[in-house]
This record gives sequence, structure tokens and C-alpha cells, in this order.
Amino acid sequence: MAKNRQSRDKEATQKKILQAFGRLVARDGLHRVGINAVAREAGVDKVLVYRYFGGVPQLLSALASQHPLWPSFEEVIGTNALGAADLSAEEIAFRFLTGLVRELRRRPLSLAVLRAELVEKNPLTIELSRAREKWAEDMLEYLESAGVPADSIAPVAAILSAGLLHLLLNPSLSDAFGGVDLKSDDGWKKMEEVVRRIVRALIRDIS
Repeated sequence: MAKNRQSRDKEATQKKILQAFGRLVARDGLHRVGINAVAREAGVDKVLVYRYFGGVPQLLSALASQHPLWPSFEEVIGTNALGAADLSAEEIAFRFLTGLVRELRRRPLSLAVLRAELVEKNPLTIELSRAREKWAEDMLEYLESAGVPADSIAPVAAILSAGLLHLLLNPSLSDAFGGVDLKSDDGWKKMEEVVRRIVRALIRDIS
């Protein structure tokens, strides 16, 4: 009985620590979060943070296992590989770009991780960068397996996603850009309309 209670207490503490870590990363940025801050936010002794997780990289790994940093193919595209095979290259590129933005807007932790890559280069951000690139490669392989010409989509997606991510990640542009409200769904809908026109023109140009 005592062991079961200890196990429940341990799980509850771990959950509290991970939730505190997630809040801090989303609010302050990954590069500003340390073990002391996590312990204060969680209301526990920092010894417990080290005991259960070891450090910030392990905290991030544990949190990502519960809340995936990067969305799945189905979440981004809106269908599986079989369904994607029936879509045009233009539609796939459009869905990839707008779906990626939509899913990242729902993932403040993912945005914090991407910002960390921009702020500094260290073993953790290098590993995060590799994971992100692996995710992108998997997405393209998924498209290829569905019979979609990923080689024609990749350049378009890379160029446009860079601009869209800049709008998402730059704190100074977090409210508005070019008269478009970046805090509202309506503002991003306007962005999607522009993306649709650009994708249509670029795909036709390189096809």
C-alpha cells in the first residue's frame, strides 16, 4: 500500500514538474529556462527535478514524448498518404504550408523550441534542429510514397515556410505585419489566401 502511494506521489510530482517546465518554455523561451526556475514554478525542491529528469534536455524529451513537438502528416495535410495521392501538387503545397502554420500556432512549446534555434547554438539546439530536419525529411518521404512529386514541392515549401515561420517566431511582429492582425484567425486566413495565389503561380512555373 505504501509503495503504491509513493508511486502515485512520484508520478504526481513528475507531472507537476513537466507542466511547470512547459509553461516556462512557452512563456519565457527555452534558452531562459533553468532547473531553479522549473523547481520554483513547480513548487518543489530542485533535487527532485534532477532526480526524476536530470536536466533541461531530459525535461524537453519527456515533455515532447507526451506532447509531440512536430505535427503528424495527417494533421498538416488533412489526410493520410493514400488520400494525398489524389491531391494535386499545388493543393499539397498549400495544405502543407497552411497546415504547418495552423498546427504550430496550437503548439507554443514548438514555437519556443524553434525560437531557441534562432537565439543560440548549443548541443541541445543542434539536436533539436536535427529532429526538425528529420521531421521535414519524413514528410517529404511520406509524399513520395503517396506518389506526390515532392521534388517540385520542396523548394516552394522551403521558401514560403521560411517567411511564414518568421511571422510566427519574431516577437516584434507578434501583433501585426503589413496591416494584417497576426493575433487573429482572420488575419491568418488572409495570409492563407495570399499563400494560395503564390503557390499556384510557383507550382505552375516549375511544373
